[in-house]
Amino acid sequence: LKESGIRMSDGSFAKFFSSVKPGVVLKHFEWMATYGITGVFHHRFMQDLDLPKNREWKTMVLRNVKNAAERTGRAFAVSYDIAGSKITNDSLEDLKADWMRLVDEERITRSSRYIRQNGRPVLHIFGIGLKTVNIDDTQKLAHLINWFQRKAPYKYRVFLVGGVPSKWRERIGDSREEPAWRGIYDPL
Repeated sequence: LKESGIRMSDGSFAKFFSSVKPGVVLKHFEWMATYGITGVFHHRFMQDLDLPKNREWKTMVLRNVKNAAERTGRAFAVSYDIAGSKITNDSLEDLKADWMRLVDEERITRSSRYIRQNGRPVLHIFGIGLKTVNIDDTQKLAHLINWFQRKAPYKYRVFLVGGVPSKWRERIGDSREEPAWRGIYDPL
């Protein structure tokens, strides 16, 4: 736990959980091993990922996840969250650039503990097609999906999993309803 500058009613300082600390993440992975949990999707929020300081601490947490998975024999994969209030259609290029950075600089997909399906690293993107998410450009999304699945240089290609609305098949309720969304959901 990390001590904060917030005082409790008894005068002591409040302590908070932080995944920035490697020992905290390792402990969670040890518990996963003890209780038979195979692995995790590391949630990587796109909100403010363009800010270098924010990107660095988020990447530090991912390094901790990778190291803990390797030490404990657990598995991990990245899950991008595109549901932030500042996220726009232009953020899809940031997502692609971040993935390339993670593959090239952090070498996450070289880890023997990174989850793979059909020989490819698994990548999850949460928020696709949700009415409450700002990203609504189906052409840009289709381009991103196609890039990840077919057009990217081989080392960046993935088995892509979409975090989509509960009513995606009918395109009602929490799902965007325009016909073009069928072409987004189908390849996921």
